Amino acid sequence: ALRTYELADALLESIRRNRPIEKDKLNLGETSRIIYNNGIRLSLVLADQPFSKSKYYEQAYGFLEKSKASVLLDAIQDTHAKSFSGIPAEIIQLEDSLKTEITFYQQQISAGKNLTQNSQKLFDYQNAHRALIDRMEADFPQYYNLKYGKADYSLEALQAYLNPGQMVLNYYVTDEQLYIFQITKNKLEIATRQKPGDYKKLLRGFRNSLKYNAQETIMDHAASLYDMLVPEFSDQYYDLTILPDGELNDIPFEVLFDPSEQKYLIEKYLISYNFSSALLLQTQKTNQGDQKRVMLIAPVRFDNMGALPGTEKEVNVLGELFSGKNHEVSLKLGDDATESYLKKSDLSAYGYLHFATHGIVDENKPELSGVFLKGDAQEDGVFYAGDIYNTMINADMVTLSACETGLGQQVTGEGLLGLSRAFTYAGASNLVVSLWKVADASTSSLMVDFYRYHLLDPDAHSYKESLRYAKLQLMKSEQYASPYYWAPFILIGQ
Repeated sequence: ALRTYELADALLESIRRNRPIEKDKLNLGETSRIIYNNGIRLSLVLADQPFSKSKYYEQAYGFLEKSKASVLLDAIQDTHAKSFSGIPAEIIQLEDSLKTEITFYQQQISAGKNLTQNSQKLFDYQNAHRALIDRMEADFPQYYNLKYGKADYSLEALQAYLNPGQMVLNYYVTDEQLYIFQITKNKLEIATRQKPGDYKKLLRGFRNSLKYNAQETIMDHAASLYDMLVPEFSDQYYDLTILPDGELNDIPFEVLFDPSEQKYLIEKYLISYNFSSALLLQTQKTNQGDQKRVMLIAPVRFDNMGALPGTEKEVNVLGELFSGKNHEVSLKLGDDATESYLKKSDLSAYGYLHFATHGIVDENKPELSGVFLKGDAQEDGVFYAGDIYNTMINADMVTLSACETGLGQQVTGEGLLGLSRAFTYAGASNLVVSLWKVADASTSSLMVDFYRYHLLDPDAHSYKESLRYAKLQLMKSEQYASPYYWAPFILIGQ
């Protein structure tokens, strides 16, 4: 039976490889989920046999990794393949222009404009793009090999990457059970929990209590979820990377509350997030962006939306912090913070990108999620997810100091489709995003503390440590002690 699921997995991989349109690949999610559910379940049944635990735990881990963000991983691998395979610049530029046209017509169709005409245009450009891909694969064998080559994202590779104090908590949720894969440098353990009947209600209640700052309800849910989601492990582990699944993508694990120690998880551990173990390894690359170049953007005032006066102070203080550390700062405020400026800039040249603005998440049409800038005669002022996919970013840190930028459309087998995924694909190694509508003043305070602590010693103060420090500072304050203020921002990366 297990061999059959291995063959089914190989078939799925072949189908994904031969589908150039991402939407087609995403539609395989429901089918693949059935295969990976059963593959994991069977592996764990076989792991109960004498002398076979380690072998079948690794087998279960293999199915787990295949179940998460494989379409995004393939897309990033394709981008890297183009960079290192000697494809001429004019062909890359031609593909970029085709992808820009495809994005434009997808946005037009999503907005319900001229459906017949725009659908035909989209079809034509997609066919042209497919033909170009076929040509690149035929004419440049190294590109083909890099694109489809098997990178080493095995359990062994992940454990080689981890430090002794690090642990990856990789979650997998089925209709009846919750699996927690605990991965450390020398060990893999798997905890199995029976899902409570009110699982989704519990998560929804927790999220709503945070969103509406209902402190008493927050504490009740945070303690219940701690018991369900946090397995027991040794005190030697202090650095956690969370790989959530399904509805777990919508909650901040930092707020889970340990009743025995009367502490939030953030008080006990460093915490970051990622899409999968493979993407955790994939994004650990040397950035080409200049780590001494910084772009700070804050439109401050918006048409038909509330002004964000705190963002002006935020980026001005950040500008002073970076300048004081001899960084070259490009700061765009108010009417100068235009989408046109952003699109004309070489974003790949910057080591830090910071957007202090409003955000929008469209869970039904994730390509229409975006961050708000200033519009002009050329652009409407929204930097859409579709635009971000077609942008090259080499930043070590992208910060979206805006509302709900960490949310998106839940897609089985792929996680959230939204701004986080778009910026990760575009090349951001680390990303700070938010899970609910944030308060202007507390956000400004958190961002300033985050960067101030990081810039004291960038080598010693990781982004994970710096964000934890900023959250603990808010937690100590009388005004912003509630998780509503310090918990919405999470770090995707390290």
